[in-house]
Amino acid sequence: MYRRPSAALVRQARINRSAPTAAEHRLWQRLRARRFRGLKFRRQHPIGQTIVDFYCDRLLLAVEVDGGYHAFAEQQRQDSLRSAELAALGIRTVRLTNAEVVPDVRLALGKLAQAISAFEVEPL
Repeated sequence: MYRRPSAALVRQARINRSAPTAAEHRLWQRLRARRFRGLKFRRQHPIGQTIVDFYCDRLLLAVEVDGGYHAFAEQQRQDSLRSAELAALGIRTVRLTNAEVVPDVRLALGKLAQAISAFEVEPL
């Protein structure tokens, strides 16, 4: 069941938008203003009780850019729970790593394009 984001979560999303990581900034330059496949993405978008790095409403797609700490088991468990919560709302999650985005954002965009193509042939 969808829960409206709290005012505190909305404030935190605004703070996150004002201080993106290098990888988020780099990817945002390619996603903003419908630059990627004509799709509208939002950044640091609150959904329910979580904030996703990027969100495309048309595709019900969350894109997360994961830093090094996502390699730790506890963080991976939390990431899985978040992805499951989003999936319960019909939202799919694509995870990219900083290591994929920073050296060549085109490779990260290729991975995102592949995921979107796979979604288009799979039933929701």
